[in-house]
Order: sequence, then C-alpha cells, then structure tokens
Amino acid sequence: MKVGVIGGGFKPPHKGHYELAKRALAQVPDLDKMIIYVGKNIRDGIDQSQAVAIWSHYKNSLGSNVEIIPATKPPIGHVYSYASKNPEDQVYWFLGARDEEDKADIADRTSYLEKNREKYPNLNVEVIESTGTDVSGTAARKALRAGDKEAFFQALPDVVDKDKVYEGFAEVLVDDEFIERFYDHEEMVLEESMVKEKLYPNQF
Repeated sequence: MKVGVIGGGFKPPHKGHYELAKRALAQVPDLDKMIIYVGKNIRDGIDQSQAVAIWSHYKNSLGSNVEIIPATKPPIGHVYSYASKNPEDQVYWFLGARDEEDKADIADRTSYLEKNREKYPNLNVEVIESTGTDVSGTAARKALRAGDKEAFFQALPDVVDKDKVYEGFAEVLVDDEFIERFYDHEEMVLEESMVKEKLYPNQF
C-alpha cells in the first residue's frame, strides 16, 4: 500500500494545515490512505479532542481515505513506528514549509531518518512548500482567546462551517470570560469564591 502520514500538534488545525493535506493528496494521488496524527498536548486551552473534531470537519472535503488518529506519543514517533511496523507499505511523510526557518526545522526533524535510513527504507520525506497560505497556530489561538471571531474565521479554510467550528470552543471561552469579569487587573484581586461556584457548581 501507499500510505501518507502527517503529524503535528494542530492547536488548532488551520487552513495552512488543511492545504498541506489537500496538496499532499494531490501530489501522490494514488495513496491508499492518509493518516493524520494529532498531538496530545494542550495549547492555550485547546486540547486534542477539539483538534481531532476540527480535522473531522476537514475530512469531509479531503476524502474518505483520510484517517484522523489521536496520538498517544509525539506524532513523529507514530510516523517512525508506522513505517517500522509496516515494511511492506510505501510511507510518504508530508511536511509543510513556509520559509527557510521551516526548512531548517524539517532538516532537524528528519535528521534521525537520514542517519538511520537502513531502518526505514520505506519512509519517504515529501516537503510541501506553502503557496501563500500565511497563517499560524499562534495567531489563531490569540484570536480565539481574545474572542475575535472574525480573525479566527480567517484562519480556517472555507470548506467548513466556521460557526460550527467556533462553537466547539464555546465552553473554554465562556470560562475565560467569566474569570476575566471578576479579575481586577489594577489591584490583582480575584473573586475566587464566585469563580469556583461558576466553574464547579456541584461543589456548592
């Protein structure tokens, strides 16, 4: 089989990530399946389950041969493990590059492979260079935490229901906004009892 793999934190998965997957599928059109490994770390309140949910929205446009898998270890570890455990498969590891810094990062991430090529003869690195989709996870998280819905929408591809994606973060946003309403930035006073009653009603 020909299998594509993409791994990352994806907090959140944005249109740059979507374009990477879309172009990867076009670059190797006869892939039997594409596996996307989603990291388990939490970034600014965005967790793995939320990232997986967004990728599930994207999957509707990418195709039925795409599998979204929650990673149980660093995604790069899953890439190497899959190639090692499936020596009969030709595995294509797709990595996106926006600039020279990204290319340097790719060289670093694949250095182990280059030094141990005999262990992974079936693992092929495919670099997909950006075509102008300039968006970052940091900017998307910043927009989300600021409650800037329109800025967050700009980080998403047009193939999804953006309102539905945004709603997936509603609980986190409500909790953050509630805390901020009772936080005095000048006097550094937090009304803990009111916040706890809101966040943990079953304990009061």
